[in-house]
Amino acid sequence: EHDPRFHITETLERCVASSGGPRDSTFESGPLLPGQWDKYFNVDVLEVWGIGGDDVVQEAVNARERHEGIADSSRRRVQRVDKRQFLEDFQSGLHFDSKLFEHRLDGNVRHDFK
Repeated sequence: EHDPRFHITETLERCVASSGGPRDSTFESGPLLPGQWDKYFNVDVLEVWGIGGDDVVQEAVNARERHEGIADSSRRRVQRVDKRQFLEDFQSGLHFDSKLFEHRLDGNVRHDFK
């Protein structure tokens, strides 16, 4: 219900034009496209009006690249994991409901595993 009723993707493929939900007040109720094209479609031709001069377009492209750079940097920072800290947490009993180290109790463990 929170997805946009009409959305054009960056690749112009699998764009959305749905019949909408009860909360959509952007368009009149009913399908935006005829019959079989009720949900997804690809854009073959796109005509854009009033985007400004070359300087405005370049400024928009630069702003988008800055935004993508910040988003990528944030995503990489969040994805970085200190596996040693996880191991120390599990060994300390922090995750006491975990059975990760239960195999150590049965005597059939590798002697070189620490």
